[in-house]
Amino acid sequence: MQILADQMLRLSKDLRELKINYDEKDRENERLRQELNEIKQINDGLGRKTWECERLEKDCAEKEHLIKEQERLIQILEDEKEEISKDLEKIKRNYKEKDDEHSEGKNKIINDGIFAYMNNKISDAVNIFDEALSTGTSSKMEAPLLYVFRAMAKSAAQSPDNMAIIMDCCMAIEKGLKGWKVYQVRGKHLMNEGLFSVAVQDFETVNRIVPSDETMRNLKRAKEGQEKWEDQSHYEALGVKQTATKADILRAFKDLSMKYHPDRHREKPEIIQEAFQEKFKRITNAKTVLTDAEKRKLYDRELHQHNVMHGKSDPRPKPHQQRAQPHHFYQRQPRPEYTDDFWFADGDADDIQRMFDRIFRFW
Repeated sequence: MQILADQMLRLSKDLRELKINYDEKDRENERLRQELNEIKQINDGLGRKTWECERLEKDCAEKEHLIKEQERLIQILEDEKEEISKDLEKIKRNYKEKDDEHSEGKNKIINDGIFAYMNNKISDAVNIFDEALSTGTSSKMEAPLLYVFRAMAKSAAQSPDNMAIIMDCCMAIEKGLKGWKVYQVRGKHLMNEGLFSVAVQDFETVNRIVPSDETMRNLKRAKEGQEKWEDQSHYEALGVKQTATKADILRAFKDLSMKYHPDRHREKPEIIQEAFQEKFKRITNAKTVLTDAEKRKLYDRELHQHNVMHGKSDPRPKPHQQRAQPHHFYQRQPRPEYTDDFWFADGDADDIQRMFDRIFRFW
């Protein structure tokens, strides 16, 4: 029994030793597995690095190829640039020779135009400047002067075209010539066209550059014209009498709209367009009021009160100016006074009767 107990004790002791050894082996195996995983991760990282290195080597090779290609193209461009520079120098020499040849001809054209203008040969001067501008050979410095010379020549004509002169001055200003003479010529013909607001600006510009009595007189006239235009009645804006019929008002509006409508001035400078738009709005407002019976009646009352307050003459017809009643043609009547509408009728039956009535009385 003692022997068995000793054997059991030895076996239990060996079993404990084996268990301890197993646990150590297990811990060793776990450590080895961790090291193996680390080695695998290192191998994976080395594989990625290797792939990246291969990719970088490939990119470097491609960049080297692109650099070589770029250097080749740069060399080609430099060669072409050198050839172009030689051609450009040749063209400049040829152009300078031709410009020297034509400069005398251009100066001669301008001198001929100025000589014709100074000798009151207005049509010849205009034709010379027209030809110089139409050929398109004038330089950037000459074109504005040609526009100004042509505007001055046109303004000296017996019946000058105000709008054509204004456009020439605008072209000269647009091309960089902003001398006082341009604004002076344009301002005078703007007043002739009734564009007083722009004329005031032009004469103020002239007065700042070269003050003079003539400029102050023109500026005063332009301001007076602007004030008069602003104070005029709807009838005056349309150019009709206060006794005008609706047909007369529409006819006057149609004639003025053909002149002031913005669509007819789209190609003109912005400052001219704004002036015509202002005039068109004015006549449109006048037409709107005077073609409406109620609005016209109210406006006539307000206009009469305004005229009375400001001491102006009442444009309404006086009793002795009313239309005469029709009478028999053989009745002896006093000789009538001649009036502007003696030979013209307003368009309705009463006006026609009045015209024939006056003719018979005149006989």
